[in-house]
Amino acid sequence: MSIVPRCARTPSAPASRASVAERLKNRRLPPRHRAKIAAGTRASSDDGAERDASDDVKPQSARESSPKLVPYSVRVATPPPVDLGLHKLPKNIACGETIEVPTNADGDERANGWFIVNRVTTMYNLVRGRYRKDGSRLDVQKAERYFINASLERLYSKDD
Repeated sequence: MSIVPRCARTPSAPASRASVAERLKNRRLPPRHRAKIAAGTRASSDDGAERDASDDVKPQSARESSPKLVPYSVRVATPPPVDLGLHKLPKNIACGETIEVPTNADGDERANGWFIVNRVTTMYNLVRGRYRKDGSRLDVQKAERYFINASLERLYSKDD
């Protein structure tokens, strides 16, 4: 009896797609993975088969949709701080962006106009040993004041 090392064995014929799917189905996989393998929803690009509608390809409209809107508590950061209320703004808002805040229900004219985002703050609470998101706040400046401050900073830095 001769012992042949594993690497010296001749490779067997490639397994058919059905036998591979059968072997994978018998493995201990979560149910959602077993269902995909059993149904054979994924088509290989090599075999020329057409893609199923159930493939994980996002539709055109979902990729080009606008960013998700989330509520932000907006306040003017300059003294005295003025709370402008809750406003739905894009989730990916960052410092330096310009936002328009409409007049609030009180009719306060200070709350009307264009603002530059100065700081984005995400607040968390400790609940049962884990941090949970409590809310988000934007500290903003009036656009006019932002540009005045920027020009004064440039003048001040020229004198040094």
